[in-house]
Amino acid sequence: MTEQTVDCPLVSVVITTFDRPHYLRNALGSVVAQDFDDLEILVYDDCGVLDTREVVEQVNDPRIRYYCQPRNVGRGANNRTAYRAARGKYIAHLDDDDEWDPRFLRTLVAALERDDSIAVAFCDVYKMSESGKVDIRETNLSARNWGRSDLAPGLHRPFFEEGLVTRSIILGSAAVVRRSVLDLEDFPDEIDYQWDLWVTYLALKSGLAAYYVSEGLARIRIHPGQSVQEVAALPSFEGVSFCFRRFLEDERLDLDRIRLRGRLAIIEAYWSVALARAGAARDARLRAAQSLRLRPSLRGAAALVIAFLPGPIARRIAAAAFTLKVATVGRRRRALKRA
Repeated sequence: MTEQTVDCPLVSVVITTFDRPHYLRNALGSVVAQDFDDLEILVYDDCGVLDTREVVEQVNDPRIRYYCQPRNVGRGANNRTAYRAARGKYIAHLDDDDEWDPRFLRTLVAALERDDSIAVAFCDVYKMSESGKVDIRETNLSARNWGRSDLAPGLHRPFFEEGLVTRSIILGSAAVVRRSVLDLEDFPDEIDYQWDLWVTYLALKSGLAAYYVSEGLARIRIHPGQSVQEVAALPSFEGVSFCFRRFLEDERLDLDRIRLRGRLAIIEAYWSVALARAGAARDARLRAAQSLRLRPSLRGAAALVIAFLPGPIARRIAAAAFTLKVATVGRRRRALKRA
């Protein structure tokens, strides 16, 4: 590796992590094994207590820059700090529990280097088990649920549909973004869990294109109970609601605002149910009412009914609703594309 490559890397690989050293080791290994050398690797630890630094030292690659936050700052702030430290022309984010095919960077960076009109290059993914075994059934289901099974390879402009509605672009582990399109001063704390959706929005604002490679060059790990935890997380709902409100307010974007309002109505309804599950009845009623104001629906009405039930009953029904939400995520995603 030349001195110029170290000082001015073409790609900054960002891995933000929190107490998952057993997965991080594999993620780092997949980056080091890339058949592409012009990169730096930023590992940003959100003040975890486990041996993350030891894992980094064991990998022993001079391209790695490790930083541990002095206190826990959350996903959004940790990512913002790492992105601002990136020196590369492009940024590729890898979640600490996922992995890349050795050709990932070479393939996606090549597309960006060929065409200056591309803001982000992304690929399809494989789903894998906790142990790392590829699950073809889950892979195919994911491609259908997230709109990639019918997505044409090549350029997409604008990529409003792929980026904000079906969310086909997985910024977390399956994309490379042109750093110059990202206004990293516009990275609010409120996004937290939804930092990847926000980065997609920043790229979309550039007016440039997205480029899709239909080959699965990334592997996304499925954790036991992961889906239930994600859909029930209150910060996740707060973050996505914040994002969609900002999208609607941005008059510079040529967006389908009717569809976005419908999407936000769905988010508010599920946020209401999450609040009822947590015992926050007043806030649950406010979110359900907001859902109905955005777009009247049976989903919003059901959320409002749950919010007015007695506490123990509301919590039980809300918990059952989340179980159903996980079980029917594929059907809802396909319905969302027609909304």
